[in-house]
Amino acid sequence: TSVSGFLSPDLIQPCIDKGIKERKREDLVKKGFRHHFISVMDPAFRHDDFVYGIFHKEEDGTVVQDLLRVWSPNKKAGIKLNPNEILDEISNLNKQWNIQVSYSDQAQLESLQQLALIKGFSIIGNDFTKKSKPKMYGSLKHLFRTKKIKILDDLRVYQQLVRLQQKNTPNGGTQIFVPAPGHDDICSVLALGAECAIQLTPTKIMEVPKETDWDKCIIDMKRKRRLVEAGWGSF
Repeated sequence: TSVSGFLSPDLIQPCIDKGIKERKREDLVKKGFRHHFISVMDPAFRHDDFVYGIFHKEEDGTVVQDLLRVWSPNKKAGIKLNPNEILDEISNLNKQWNIQVSYSDQAQLESLQQLALIKGFSIIGNDFTKKSKPKMYGSLKHLFRTKKIKILDDLRVYQQLVRLQQKNTPNGGTQIFVPAPGHDDICSVLALGAECAIQLTPTKIMEVPKETDWDKCIIDMKRKRRLVEAGWGSF
């Protein structure tokens, strides 16, 4: 089996939105398009980080990473993450971005899904299988190659992406991973977020034209005609 880097710095760096650590929904609304936002999570509570992100698609087809949250357990103190507290934060973020459904890279999430429903949103699980994960990451790589993705200027995102490795398996498949002791949870959220966001095409907000003097004249003439027809005066 051969191992090689999955994404080179030359592919990643042009797609970093320099200086943008996080976006605000109200800034995107000003652009004249109604964007559809989705949120994605990679849940973990004991040893790994819990990662959450928000994404949308621009009118030119570019997938945009809007927000990233990472909750880390205190391993030295033996303190685990609290799912109730994290879902409270996610619920508030979903409300701010008008999101009703969050997607997860795990399907077995019954207890988490029930807790989310209590907090006003749903979680849909998506299993990363041996077949689906390489395909999803392949789509992500294509976005980087074509410069159709904008990621936040966050060192955590870059470090995980540049550490991704690709290994050809004996049965002809492909394995995407980060060598131990590294993690790929941010990458997983990015890959799933891009997969979901690419399907959400924004719609142009139609501006209401300002009323001209001629428009006002026409409206007044129609009003007078209605009065005449109703027997309230002469035209």
